Amino acid sequence: MKKTIFQVLSAALLIASILVSCKKKETSPEPTPEPSPTSTTTGGTTTGNGQLSYNDGNSITVDSANATLYTNSVSNQRHLDVYGFKAGKQVVEFHFKPITGAQTVAQNFNGAWLTYLTNNGLSYPGDYYNCTSGNFSLTTCDTVGNKLIGTFDFVGSNSVSTKTITAGTININKIKKQ
Repeated sequence: MKKTIFQVLSAALLIASILVSCKKKETSPEPTPEPSPTSTTTGGTTTGNGQLSYNDGNSITVDSANATLYTNSVSNQRHLDVYGFKAGKQVVEFHFKPITGAQTVAQNFNGAWLTYLTNNGLSYPGDYYNCTSGNFSLTTCDTVGNKLIGTFDFVGSNSVSTKTITAGTININKIKKQ
């Protein structure tokens, strides 16, 4: 069977277009959460994504917080991450199961892993005070309705010194889903 140049070129073009359309899409690494406004208060009314506050010797209310629901690659279970920022610097990082009730506070993904950061976490481990004891409880964990309400307190250690975090509250009404 004799093929024309048109038939050969058409076949080559078809194969090339199939190969291009089947090329695997490249994925980029997960970006570091960016600070975003958590809430705005106007005339005594607070609106926005909610709030996160605690006491580290001073009463702190973060300027912004990000909550993300995802599947943890270490535990292969669903988890929530909450990152809190004050004056554009990260001050807390929480990883926990998306369930209501009390969770064990520990440095693993079986409960709540709570971290207090100093200096925007620039120096590891010196600026990371990971929980060694404490309490973490969610009274509301609605990942469909985007609502997290809970309390926390913990002692964090960077292996040299400790920081005590008390009177912590989470009240977030926006959750990113992955």
